[in-house]
This record gives sequence, structure tokens and C-alpha cells, in this order.
Amino acid sequence: NIFFDDEASLLTYIDLPSPTQDQKMKFSEALQKHAIPGEEITISKCKATPIALKVKLGKNIKVTNNDNVEYTLIRSVTQYSLPANQTITIESDFGIGAHGFRCGGIGFENQPVAGYFYVIE
Repeated sequence: NIFFDDEASLLTYIDLPSPTQDQKMKFSEALQKHAIPGEEITISKCKATPIALKVKLGKNIKVTNNDNVEYTLIRSVTQYSLPANQTITIESDFGIGAHGFRCGGIGFENQPVAGYFYVIE
């Protein structure tokens, strides 16, 4: 049984092989509850802060890499280069809903989900 009772527990959802309808509903409720409104997210050691960023469709999201390592931010089939100690801007034009992303880089291969862009209207 999975309980999405805090922000960190949201990270377990995307790797469920076949989420049940109940799990989908609980995840959706938890995402709405725990997502932090804003337009900025920080990546450190392949972890996002906040874990779930609530952003309006079409807004720019500033993604800052706080590490001395270049990462690749992987969202579905789209990848973004995230240079060491720099900030990039991503437009939230990928549709309404939860968009999980991973972080990859030297020493950070096959990472679990780093966070979510929760895009709303």
C-alpha cells in the first residue's frame, strides 16, 4: 500500500509498474496538496527543490543547478542540458498535468525521479 502523505512520497509514483485507479487518485490528491506554486526549481545532487512545482501553462520555469556537475534534465522524451552552477529557462508548454523528470550526469546514471512540474491552467 502506498500513501502519498508528504512531498517526498510523490517521487515513488512514476516508477510504479501499473498504478491502480486508487493509487492514481491518491497521487493526484497528494500532488494538488503538496505542490509548491512558483516558477523556480533548484537541482542539487539530482534532487529537486521543491519536489513538485506548480506552474501555470506557458510560464517560464527557471531551473538552477547548484552543483559543480553538468546534468541532463530528462522529461519524457525531452532532454535539457543543465550546466554546472548555472540556471536555464524551460517553458511549461508541455500540457496540463504532472510531468515527472529525472536527472542524469556523470555519477548520477539511472537516477530515480527528481521531481515534478505540475502544470495547471
